[in-house]
Amino acid sequence: MARPMIKESGMASLLLENPYYILRNVKKPKDQLRSSLKNVSDLFVMGGALILESAALLHWLEREGFWPLGM
Repeated sequence: MARPMIKESGMASLLLENPYYILRNVKKPKDQLRSSLKNVSDLFVMGGALILESAALLHWLEREGFWPLGM
């Protein structure tokens, strides 16, 4: 999807993934049905890390001369 966007409109994309999603492959306890997160506090840690990483990526893209930026 990104390559045609670059060729046609000069637009590209950067995809950011939540860090805890990789835990889907980790075996959960039998009584845990849905989320791969073990604690509610993991949700807040994941959200904070996502915000920090998004800000760092946006600053990096701006320094590299990519503009305008959007989320």
